[in-house]
Amino acid sequence: MMSEIDWHAMKALLKRYLPRAIRQPHGKLRRAVDVHSARTSLLACSSLRAAEKEMLRNVSLRVSMADDMYVVGPQQYLAAGLSALRCIMLVLEYLRTDPASVRSVLDLPSGGGRVLRFLRVVFPDATLVACDTNEALVEFCGKAFGARVTRSTPDINQLHLPGSFDLIWCGSLLTHFDETRCADFLRFFYNHLSPDGVCICSTHGATAIDWLRTGEFFHELSGLTQQTLMSQVKHRGFGYVNYDGCSDFGVSLIEHDRMIALAEKAGQWSPAAFLENSWDNFEDVYAFTKHRVTPLINAPQRFLAAY
Repeated sequence: MMSEIDWHAMKALLKRYLPRAIRQPHGKLRRAVDVHSARTSLLACSSLRAAEKEMLRNVSLRVSMADDMYVVGPQQYLAAGLSALRCIMLVLEYLRTDPASVRSVLDLPSGGGRVLRFLRVVFPDATLVACDTNEALVEFCGKAFGARVTRSTPDINQLHLPGSFDLIWCGSLLTHFDETRCADFLRFFYNHLSPDGVCICSTHGATAIDWLRTGEFFHELSGLTQQTLMSQVKHRGFGYVNYDGCSDFGVSLIEHDRMIALAEKAGQWSPAAFLENSWDNFEDVYAFTKHRVTPLINAPQRFLAAY
């Protein structure tokens, strides 16, 4: 079998001597082989539940060549989608929501369908809406997963979606915006949530704050920027800094109480669940509904200890 070093050497040669029109199909083939192999490896994991393995067997393995989330590698790419569905199904089970009753689902931002592909398996008869600022990726989601596609806008207040949704999934978006934009998104989700629906979203919470404090993560931020971020969290419960070279995109950290306060200002809904460190072993997950329930508070659980 070709070693990883051999493969990188061959890829360099292909890039140097073969035209792009020939190289691209070769890259797609390599990716397809890698994703199939990753699925086989994940199916062998004893920590996966029977329902999750069935989901994995039935999920589409089509991955856009433009999907930047694939940079983590095929196994973690699929595992992240599975991890999101574990969080979603845990919330639905707690709320006693029959998946068959979910008729409309919004995935924003959908990206290239890292989570959407699993949503299609679990909600085969629901209308899925893929929404993202990347037009190429939402178009891919439409073709690959039968989703309705909507190009998002930089200002969420300018985005108009018809109707409401029984399930809204927002993964790894609030993690990159300042407090004002996070509040705008929460208000948008409230306005587009059906009366009996549930909105599920992720944030950088206690785990990310600890990692920042110990220097285990956020290596792309300078030391001074990290200090600024930590100081904001300490004094306000919400911290945000731009990535270098960006004016409106960066890293946010949100303490639990601050997130609940932001959500309460967004509309007349209530927290239904708080799953700490539950998506992809890193991000906190919150669920909100328009009817009051005693929220599910889940202790941190590691998903697939080793990818």
